[in-house]
Order: sequence, then structure tokens, then C-alpha cells
Amino acid sequence: MKSTVVECNLCRYWFEAKAEDYFASGFQPSSAVDETSFYLICTDLLDWCWHFQHKMPGISMNKIVETIQEISEQHNRVSCNFFFLFL
Repeated sequence: MKSTVVECNLCRYWFEAKAEDYFASGFQPSSAVDETSFYLICTDLLDWCWHFQHKMPGISMNKIVETIQEISEQHNRVSCNFFFLFL
């Protein structure tokens, strides 16, 4: 994501989203992909992965990531391997 313009549903005001807007919406910006872009990661997904990793010793994080990627592809979302950078 390079930048996001957000429109308020109530007043129709447009503004450029900042990091605190992403956090308030339940997303965590990733490390920069390049000078101007980054990925947004759902904090619920990160929390879910943390619990799986810590409450099920021996579970394969590679298989969890593979499963998440397959689900993303089934829903026509972009699948990429950036997820390994965050676990």
C-alpha cells in the first residue's frame, strides 16, 4: 500500500490515513516494502498466529502460513510470502 485516502461515512470528509488510523482500524503496517509502500496486516490474524504458535508447541508455522495463503487465494486476495517477516 502506498497511501490511503479515507472518507468519513458521516460527514463525507476525505483525509490521508496515518499510522494511528490503521491501528484504530485493527491493522498493523509492515516494514517498508520500498521507500513509499508497505503491507497492512490484520492484528487479529497476528494474534491468532501467536496463540497457535505458543499454545500448540510443535505446530508448523509454515503450514499455518500456507493455509492462510490458500484461504486468501480462494477469496481472490493477493498471496505473497511477506508473512514470514513478522513471525
